[in-house]
Amino acid sequence: MFYSLPLSTYKMKLLKILGVLSIAGISALCFFTNFSGDDYCFKSELANQSVLGFAFKQYMNWDGRSLSVAFILSLAFLKYLSVKYITLLWTICFICTIYFIIKILQIENKFFNEERNWLLFFSILSAIMWLGMWKLISDTIYWATGGAYSFENLSGVIWLYCFLKVAHIGKFNLGKNVFMFFLSFFIGVTVHNLVVGLITFCLIELCHKLFIKRERVEYIYALFTLIGLLSGAFVVFFAPGNSIRLSVLPHTGFSLELFHFYFLILLKYLYWLWPLLVLCLLVLWLFGNNIFSFIKNLFLSVWKKQFWLLTVYEHKYLITALSTILVFSVAHSFAVPRTSVFFGTFLVIYIFQKGFTGFRNQYTKKFIYSAVCFFGMFLSIIIFEAVKAQALNEKLKKREQVFAERKGKDAVVTPINKNEIPFAFSFTDISSDSTFWVNIYVAKYFNLKTVRTGSN
Repeated sequence: MFYSLPLSTYKMKLLKILGVLSIAGISALCFFTNFSGDDYCFKSELANQSVLGFAFKQYMNWDGRSLSVAFILSLAFLKYLSVKYITLLWTICFICTIYFIIKILQIENKFFNEERNWLLFFSILSAIMWLGMWKLISDTIYWATGGAYSFENLSGVIWLYCFLKVAHIGKFNLGKNVFMFFLSFFIGVTVHNLVVGLITFCLIELCHKLFIKRERVEYIYALFTLIGLLSGAFVVFFAPGNSIRLSVLPHTGFSLELFHFYFLILLKYLYWLWPLLVLCLLVLWLFGNNIFSFIKNLFLSVWKKQFWLLTVYEHKYLITALSTILVFSVAHSFAVPRTSVFFGTFLVIYIFQKGFTGFRNQYTKKFIYSAVCFFGMFLSIIIFEAVKAQALNEKLKKREQVFAERKGKDAVVTPINKNEIPFAFSFTDISSDSTFWVNIYVAKYFNLKTVRTGSN
């Protein structure tokens, strides 16, 4: 576990309490969420048909990921649960993802096995991933439909942990190979947007075991895993509905423009996630690691003279992060902030795998005061978001009262200023145009003739 920090007992308890409060704050925000946008679209459709029936119809006519566990869970939650409980489940997925990231780091970086203050690092990593992904959290945690991305992300890191854990323990046999095949098939079907990254990771591991380690049993294990991923991905990517959906979008398919779109999306991802990169490097520095040495070694290791497969293997998490962009290069209009969550997750693993070399005693005071200030700032943001969200909830409740009074008729409600919406709960609101897609589904859900914003 984590190396014992030279802190007095009361200071250590204070940091742990602040850390636990930070994680609790992330979860508590779920109770300020509301349905929005696509939620009403799916809820309207599910009012008259079953979850599995609707999922299969979507698979055949619109989207291959519709038969994934993530999508089916999302539909079931929308049909049977209140928005508060749905987003709470997605938040638990987000927090559990942090847990498995640390478990992966304990396998990949020996220094993480020497630390004892596990809870402290867990809470710090949870806070920096929440804050660093501030442009994504409204879609990936606090949105009833989009929160399925957190489930996909959790599924991906669980698969990665299982793959590494079995390989780390060794003693390969047919039972473990079959287990990884079926787990990989399940993941291949489930993580539609992440599967290309996982396939890339598996290919790197397979090549390393075949050409570097030359271990036949390990190679067979990786091969079973890869076949499972490819089989699951086949179910998703070759769905009849995919061709229908792609046909209505511009700039889809493979062409020379793919490289242009790839770098365009990469720049977008870096723009959306730069706070996460800065916070991760800052945490490395506060733990006493030399971030300048880490960045220098990163560039030097790429150019040092060694077999290219070794270089690829050393940077497998960075390459996996970059490969998550490929699926969106084919249909670049799908690349929105929430799709960068997978890129960001592998980037975090990479930074701490390569950059964390243990805690340095000479930075103890700096670490204590910085950690207290960080948690204090983070909790202040959480409280500010909650207060702002409560005011927004009051306005949305008044809207619903108007909707209830105007059943079967036209409804006009007061617009909500964008400045009134907390960043953690950003959503696509109805507009002054009653033919706007959100307006249509809100009207359908609340049994209204039409709905729009304007002066009452």
